[in-house]
Amino acid sequence: AETNVIDLDGKMVLPGFHDSHVHPVSGGIELGQCDLNGLPTAQQIFDKIKRYAQQNPDNEWIVGGGWDLPIFPDANPTKEQLDALVPDRPVYLTAADAHSAWVNTRALQIAGITKNSPDPDEGRIERDPLTGEPSGTLRETAMALVSKHIPELTLEDYVNGLRSGLEMANRFGITSLQEANAHEQILQAYAELDREGELTVRVVAAQYVDA
Repeated sequence: AETNVIDLDGKMVLPGFHDSHVHPVSGGIELGQCDLNGLPTAQQIFDKIKRYAQQNPDNEWIVGGGWDLPIFPDANPTKEQLDALVPDRPVYLTAADAHSAWVNTRALQIAGITKNSPDPDEGRIERDPLTGEPSGTLRETAMALVSKHIPELTLEDYVNGLRSGLEMANRFGITSLQEANAHEQILQAYAELDREGELTVRVVAAQYVDA
């Protein structure tokens, strides 16, 4: 007598999915930045960057990401390509795998990266094979040489990013997840949505710790 029967009108029900390695906060933030995810050609990427820069003239930095490495020869887009699109402001765009960053000349200048700059431990500054000058692509820990100069995000930025990330996760039926790198601000964002009753997934958080 207490059984609750729901007529699905022929639709399918599946258990909620669990994502064991995901970054909904940083990914959600990226959705509101210069979002290059899913663009299949270099020209479409160039067009999106130029359009975003024009639509956001007050942004001190142009930040975003999602470009796919195989689109560019040797997975190595160049600073000259970005300079032609955004000559007046620093640009920092992470690759879809988050292990490379594409920057323009202004960003390299702010970071003080030159042909004489050594590669950091566990990272690489890609270089022009003829001149030795930084080409505009940074790998792994070399990304931080530039990213540390980007203005810091606020807690509100992290919370809004998490809202966007969870909205996408829920659309795909994800009901629990492991946040793959939860630094303090990310944990605060989860706690804030939890307090507001907006945390729509179960969460386990992992954090990278330097050895």
